[in-house]
Amino acid sequence: MSDSTLVIEKVINASREDVFEAFTNPQIMNQWFYPDDYVSVEVECDLQIGGTFKLDTIDSTGRIFTIVGEYTEIVVPEKLVFTWSNELVEHSVVTVEFKDLDSRTQIVLSHEFLPEGMVKGIHDIGWNETLERFRNFFEN
Repeated sequence: MSDSTLVIEKVINASREDVFEAFTNPQIMNQWFYPDDYVSVEVECDLQIGGTFKLDTIDSTGRIFTIVGEYTEIVVPEKLVFTWSNELVEHSVVTVEFKDLDSRTQIVLSHEFLPEGMVKGIHDIGWNETLERFRNFFEN
């Protein structure tokens, strides 16, 4: 891994199948896929190789921050790889691995090709807050 790669690990109190489903189903993703500074997200998702996704995260003032990408690898329920572009970065790559821990699941998220400095820091904060919201989704 290079300095341009961000790696985050979280353990979720749910089965790998349920975690994978919650990470790929737009009706579930819209309940958790946004960081703390935002209040909601609208999700469009075509889960297939070459399929695209679009996340419109909405902050408390109504400002929309759009993220788009394309799925390049899907191994149900083990792995997702997709491109990630927004107003801060283009054509970065996210890999999410779902590792079975009996009744729990470890998520290992790697976000590659992020510029060093502020952009990487913003994504670090955003992913950590979003994945914490994801973990809380299963615990509430």
